Amino acid sequence: MIRTRKQQRTQIHLLQAYERHLVTAYNGEFDALVKLKEAKIDEIEGKNGRMREICAELGVDAAAVTVVYRWHPDEVADSMMRLLPGEATKVPYETDERRKVREAAEAAARLQEEKNKKDDVAGRALNDMMNGTLETKKEAIAAQTVAREAWMDEVAAEDMTAEQKQKVAAFEADAVKLVDDKEKARKALDLELKKLKVDVGDICKAFDDKLKGLHDLYLATRMSVLTQQMYVLRLGEVLMDHEHCCHEKELLQREIDHITADIHSLQADAAQFTAQMEACRDAWQHAVDEDKACEKAFLKEIEDAAGGTPLEHDVMKALVELYRKRRPQGDEDDSSRPGKGGGRKEGGGSMRALSISSNVGDGGNLDPFGHVDRRKAPSTKGGFEVKRLLPLDPDVDRPESIATDSAVWSVLNECRVKKMTLEHVVKLKNDLYVESKGVADATHAKVAALEDKADRYARALHELVDTMDLNSENHPVLVQIKQGQDEASGGDDLVTLFEETESALLISRRSVEALNATILVHGTDQVSILSKIQNFRKNINLMEWEHAYLDMQKRNMEDHYTDLQLLRVTKNLQELITTGDASEKQKVEQGLLEAKLAYMGKNHHVHQLKQAKTTQALRSQLGDRLKENDQFKRQLQDLQTHIHIREDIIASRRASSVAATTGKGKKQPIKDNKLKAITVRRKLVDLAKAQSEEIEFMRQELDKIRRRTFPSFVQPMQAPNDDDDDDNFGQ
Repeated sequence: MIRTRKQQRTQIHLLQAYERHLVTAYNGEFDALVKLKEAKIDEIEGKNGRMREICAELGVDAAAVTVVYRWHPDEVADSMMRLLPGEATKVPYETDERRKVREAAEAAARLQEEKNKKDDVAGRALNDMMNGTLETKKEAIAAQTVAREAWMDEVAAEDMTAEQKQKVAAFEADAVKLVDDKEKARKALDLELKKLKVDVGDICKAFDDKLKGLHDLYLATRMSVLTQQMYVLRLGEVLMDHEHCCHEKELLQREIDHITADIHSLQADAAQFTAQMEACRDAWQHAVDEDKACEKAFLKEIEDAAGGTPLEHDVMKALVELYRKRRPQGDEDDSSRPGKGGGRKEGGGSMRALSISSNVGDGGNLDPFGHVDRRKAPSTKGGFEVKRLLPLDPDVDRPESIATDSAVWSVLNECRVKKMTLEHVVKLKNDLYVESKGVADATHAKVAALEDKADRYARALHELVDTMDLNSENHPVLVQIKQGQDEASGGDDLVTLFEETESALLISRRSVEALNATILVHGTDQVSILSKIQNFRKNINLMEWEHAYLDMQKRNMEDHYTDLQLLRVTKNLQELITTGDASEKQKVEQGLLEAKLAYMGKNHHVHQLKQAKTTQALRSQLGDRLKENDQFKRQLQDLQTHIHIREDIIASRRASSVAATTGKGKKQPIKDNKLKAITVRRKLVDLAKAQSEEIEFMRQELDKIRRRTFPSFVQPMQAPNDDDDDDNFGQ
């Protein structure tokens, strides 16, 4: 089992070496077959040369007999590196120096050739004696002829002398012998030509068988090579996955460390900002308490300023309104006075400053909380603006019951200025608290986001480690599975197929068989339970059917007795009820019916006899017609036979007359023609008789089939030997 990465790399190298070994072995077989093909092509070319010689002697077209086998350009290994004459359409440029060198080389070659020709004494002698060949050319038998002298055609056979007759007989014997020799030579050449064709076919068949075997070897080698390549790719994929997982693990660990450092830094800043926020909140709460205390001490200070005398309710109410009165913002002085509106506008500016500093930032200052330092300048300026607050106008705001120089009015102005100063301080403290709280919340939000990101990276790292552990235990194995046993490749989608193959498991046959046995046991139990349920339901259905059957019988009996009660009394029924016996009347009716039946039987018999006589007469007429037709057919056949004989006689006479006009010395072929004509005529007569008998037999069979298929009342007279056919027809 291949477990380590080093073993996997070694296995890849061994598989590649084995692949090269397979390819080399197949290439050796291929080269051997190429050499065999060259030898077979040379052998076929030799046989084709002999077949061309035979065709030349027989006067047959050699192109229709021989088959030329050549190499295809794709079968030659270096065909793509060769330049054929037809492919070079342009003559390369030749300089004067190269042209002079080429012409000098050609002149030297011509001189050497002429010198060799002068020194070739044996070649000149061979050309002079035998035209340059050591073999004697055999005279073709087909070209041999026997010369016929002219007097043999001029002198008649009756006028020839004994010596001339001997010469004619010798000439005819030589001619017959030459014809026989030509026929024997032609047959021998035909036989040799057929044998050469068979040899060429056997050579091609044997080579095709070897080529088929090489093709099978190629397929097997290709399958083995592809299998090894697939195994190499699988091992390479495993190695790449491992390297990729290691790289991803390193990146995730580095990112987690960086995020952890950022979290620690932000947590320290968050603790500092939280402490500052708590201090701002305490200061704001202290300012609010002072403001409330000042609000509560206002009435007491007014009463103390009044000298202990209680003021009227309306006056006290007016003083409280003046105490709480603030100038509206409209001019330049009013815009700098503290109030709720001014505090709200200043707070909005601080929030905008916070957002700008947090989003845009300063190119030279990378402090994310620099806006806090920049916020201190306007707060200090606002503190100086409190001194510019003006008291109430005595001419406009003072009540009539209070004098201008009274202590109440001066205390009212002092308390009012103090109250406004405290309100402005509360507003400033509130703004500082809001800003510090926003900074602390933003810091905590960043810490939470980084912690969430760190958790996600940690989960990804954990999953990656689990995947690496699984891959270290999941070793790549090639398994050849029969068709139908691979349940992981069910779909045609490549993505789905890859996922199913990745998640597939190789299960032991024993485990599957044990599980199947358990499933069969449970299935048998389930089937038995279902069978019991089915039988129980069958019994229930049977009982329901019996109940319905009894119910229907009950309704039937009720309807039957109801019909009996409502039965209409007829004459016959009344007679039966009164007398109790109707046998006499039934006997009379039975006698009448029997007499009627006897009369109908006699009438049917009479009609049957008439039909039988008519049928017999028609059969006799049909027999006469058939005999007459047979006679006519025989006459027609005889006439046709005579016509054929006459035609043969006329043809033989015409042939004999033509033969007589061609030459007087051919009497033997005329006799042969006459004998052939007589033989042909005899064969024609026998053939005509056989065909007439066959036609008669087929006519009888056709008549039988017609009678069986289309029955008729008109039938021919039965012949003595047609009893079986008529019996079959009757059946």
